[in-house]
Amino acid sequence: MDYNEAIALKTLADEQIKRSRDYEKCRTLAGKAKSDLDILLAAKFSTIRAAKSNVGYEAALVMLMEGNTTAQGLYREMIENTAKYKSLERIIEALGAKISLCQSIMKYVKEKT
Repeated sequence: MDYNEAIALKTLADEQIKRSRDYEKCRTLAGKAKSDLDILLAAKFSTIRAAKSNVGYEAALVMLMEGNTTAQGLYREMIENTAKYKSLERIIEALGAKISLCQSIMKYVKEKT
């Protein structure tokens, strides 16, 4: 492995680490928003159940968000951060695959020389 290949591989690994940290942040934010939303829903659940006795979780969320900007904001934050961390999962996997490919190529070249 020459110096330039080592630098390129280190750059890929650094990018994977950066994306992993972004993933952690988005995953934490999504979890906190969901937790806060669930607590808010639990506090209003008796009122919601009075309006509809056999309400499910999704329907209860919709009912909670009607006119409740706090719930709307938490739901938006949860959905947006969930989408971000799911896309980051794919990017991290792709970077890992690229790193593995580079390592395999370097091993192949080393064995051939």
